[in-house]
Amino acid sequence: MDFVSNLCVIYFLIQVNQIFAQCPQGMFGANCKDMCHCDDYSCNTEGECNTCNFLTFSYKCQYFNRFYEAKTDIANIDITDILSDGNDSTCTSLTGENIIIDLSGRFSVTWLRFVTSKPDDLQYGFNITFQDDKSQSVNLSGNETLIVVDKTIDVHFQLNSEFIQYIILGGKVVQEMCTLFISSGQLVSLGKTAYYSTPSTDTFKILFPEALDFEEFTSEKYNVDGGTLWEIDLESSYIVQNFQIYFDDAVFSRAVIEASDSGGTLIYTRIVEYYQKRYILFYSSVTTPVRYINFIAEDANNSSLTILLHELKAFGECPEGSWGVQCRENCSSDCPESCRFDDGLCTKYCLGYSDPPKCQTVCNIGTWGVNCSNPCSNRCLNQTCDRITGKCNKGCLGYKDTPDCTIECDTGSWGINCASNCSKCFNSTCNSLTGLCDQGCLGYRDPPDCSIECDTGTWGVNCSSQCSDKCFNKSCDSITSKCAHGCLGFSDPPDCTTKCDTGTWGVNCSSQCSDRCFNQSCDSRTSKCTQGCLGFNDPPDCTTKCDTGTWGVNCSSQCSDTCFNQSCDSITSKCTHGCLGFSDPPDCTTKCDTGTWGVNCSNQCSNRCFNQSCDSITGKCNQGCSGYSDTPDCTIECDTGLWGRNCASNCTNCFNSKCNSRSGLCDQGCLGYSDPPSCTTECGSGYWGLNCTYQSCDGKSESQSLSREATIAIAVSLSLFGLIVVVVVFVVLKNKGIACFGTTALVVPQN
Repeated sequence: MDFVSNLCVIYFLIQVNQIFAQCPQGMFGANCKDMCHCDDYSCNTEGECNTCNFLTFSYKCQYFNRFYEAKTDIANIDITDILSDGNDSTCTSLTGENIIIDLSGRFSVTWLRFVTSKPDDLQYGFNITFQDDKSQSVNLSGNETLIVVDKTIDVHFQLNSEFIQYIILGGKVVQEMCTLFISSGQLVSLGKTAYYSTPSTDTFKILFPEALDFEEFTSEKYNVDGGTLWEIDLESSYIVQNFQIYFDDAVFSRAVIEASDSGGTLIYTRIVEYYQKRYILFYSSVTTPVRYINFIAEDANNSSLTILLHELKAFGECPEGSWGVQCRENCSSDCPESCRFDDGLCTKYCLGYSDPPKCQTVCNIGTWGVNCSNPCSNRCLNQTCDRITGKCNKGCLGYKDTPDCTIECDTGSWGINCASNCSKCFNSTCNSLTGLCDQGCLGYRDPPDCSIECDTGTWGVNCSSQCSDKCFNKSCDSITSKCAHGCLGFSDPPDCTTKCDTGTWGVNCSSQCSDRCFNQSCDSRTSKCTQGCLGFNDPPDCTTKCDTGTWGVNCSSQCSDTCFNQSCDSITSKCTHGCLGFSDPPDCTTKCDTGTWGVNCSNQCSNRCFNQSCDSITGKCNQGCSGYSDTPDCTIECDTGLWGRNCASNCTNCFNSKCNSRSGLCDQGCLGYSDPPSCTTECGSGYWGLNCTYQSCDGKSESQSLSREATIAIAVSLSLFGLIVVVVVFVVLKNKGIACFGTTALVVPQN
């Protein structure tokens, strides 16, 4: 820079200093447009004060403080005086209480400042919540921003609702709070340009700066009528939060307020009802910067009225990236858009950032807090936490109360927010961080990892127990020991507590015991015949059939002799090859009819048997023989002269004593009877001999003569052989039934 240029700069600075030095008391800045808000309304040429008045705070006392009342939420202690006295050495001393700020009305608020005696307590957490005039929660549209300089903490926020009434501050850092300011913004309308127009002057505007001089009723000393349209040019853009509009005693129904940006684009229109006071208070939560403000008064018919605007006070905040008195300064390039907009200072401490004073580099993962100096708790998932609060915003590890992570997992759970189950662990107990089974596995055999399942047949803690032999293939659930593949000898899988019903066995009792088993009863697991075999002789296997002639349990019974060849069914004892002496195979309960015998009574009894009756099994003549003498075989015929049952009868009345051995009929004729072969009719008078063919003994016939001669011969013979022979002959003749005495043939009846 050359000498001439340096002289120019020096001259300019001298002129500026002269301008500042010439400002009236209570004013400062270029053109003396900036007002002092010091306690004595006096400031130096730079606008600096020793103490702000009770209405203002912050850099050069340019920010207006909103009225509030402050109480604790539990003890309901009024701490308003402590927080609003402007003395940073008088502080609260609370324990675990929140501070409730009551704004005594509905307002739009974007930031506040508080001073604490222990700023380091910020690392233990800070929270701020909001409520409307009905104590309903009002949500943030994003996270709050905290700017920390020494003991002073600024809190910036943007709300989802236009107005709030209550602010609740919490956390350890507010337990010893010394001072609290709630910003209403700067008086951005001071010294700016005001115009008005009337129906007769609507083609031009009349300048009236007195409407923006911070004095409510200075306009009254000017002899002007006012206008129907008032326009305020703030000369720069601001986030205007509220208006205070003062006017004369004109009566109107409502006011129409229009706000536009620097390009003249309408941002919003508000209609405010008038209650016949001399001022209107209007609040806005619109964050779009505004430059132009129009004010119109209307009557009940919505017609514009002419009024005199005494004062319009507009309070607002600096747009992002600017700071200072009337927001004339830009944030330093060292901390663009990140400076305190009341003084432009970069912060000494960053909350959630690691690079003061710029505060542009967010904390590395795993760190948080002031200048990212705190490590995230190992209770946080992946040791990742909220860089501002330290809360575990990604979830807890081994704790269940996200994001605080102060309550350990319940027994049986672990991991992220305790959402995982200790499913493989004994007693469902595991390390809440790692999930490792410190007390052993359940259903797994490799503690503490518990990744290898039990071998088949084992279960329980580290697979140390054997599956019950009630389980099919001795296979069970490795955790519960339930028979997962079915029961063996039991019918109620998976518990397997109900034994098989008699007659069933095997997997879930689904098989029937063999009919080889007595009573169809078998071992419910092996199917062996526990009560013996039926039709088989080798219990419990029952594979060898009964020998012929045996049957029943273990073949211990003999087949009935009613069965042919004593052969029967080995299980039922039925006569499978027929009956012997019975006619109804295979039961063989009906005896042979009389006269039949043998297999199924298919043989006829021999006619040698008396009454043709024989033994039904052997065929022997069990009631005696007919014409035969050797009971029961009946093979020897009767001797001559005998006949009938067992040859017990004599052949009487028969010639030569010969008769049929079965019927007793005189087959060779009768002797002394005339009706062969029955020989039941005696000879007629005068007849005798064979079939009564001979006449009586009077010698009238040849045969009779011969008989007489024979008789004489006999008599002679008898006389020759003696009396004994005669007696013998007599006995013989008597046995024959004939005796002849003299000339008469005497038939002697048998006894």
